[in-house]
Amino acid sequence: TLIAPEQILPYFIMKEIPAGLAGFVMLGIIGAGMSTLSAVLNATAATITNDYYRRAFVKNKSERHYLKAGLWFTVLSSVIMMMFALLINFSNSTTLNDLQTYTYSIFGGGLLGLFLLGLLTKSVNSKAAAVATGLTVAVSCIWTFLATPYAAGMFPVIAKHTPNAFLMALGSNLIIFIVGLLLTRVFRKKPTNDLTNLTIWTTDKAFSEVD
Repeated sequence: TLIAPEQILPYFIMKEIPAGLAGFVMLGIIGAGMSTLSAVLNATAATITNDYYRRAFVKNKSERHYLKAGLWFTVLSSVIMMMFALLINFSNSTTLNDLQTYTYSIFGGGLLGLFLLGLLTKSVNSKAAAVATGLTVAVSCIWTFLATPYAAGMFPVIAKHTPNAFLMALGSNLIIFIVGLLLTRVFRKKPTNDLTNLTIWTTDKAFSEVD
């Protein structure tokens, strides 16, 4: 019987694992999913509340107010996640594993490159890093689009010579690192903050020594 890739594990649990043991396996999967989702929802609500809502929109309110705002942002994030899950469930264009790879490459694929940009260099300022991040996200979106069958029909020559989208995780890190270095020559203003113990070139020897 032909089944979708996402149905392989549930099929194996239902058909091959004994009934009692299958229940424990399902509990483990549900528990792992709940712990992952709770951490994501908490981080999302905390970021929106403290970095955007509190700083830019509603200032000088009580902690109780921001706690309630965080709870509502958690609910809103949950609804958005469920809507996207339903949208993905009704769309058969790609597998969940492929979609996860594409999504991570767009929104988080350049994090390692950005980290190395700050760790290995002294001259990259926040403006160069921000522009490099924006360009990397744009390139990742275009790269993902060219990997779709829709783009292959519209731009067959370009899509044919586009590297596999699974290389985007590596490519996005290289792009953000190289572009960030090149932009330091455009934005020549060096960082004004103290870089002590923030890069490998400004590490205090006393700080790095191990007794």
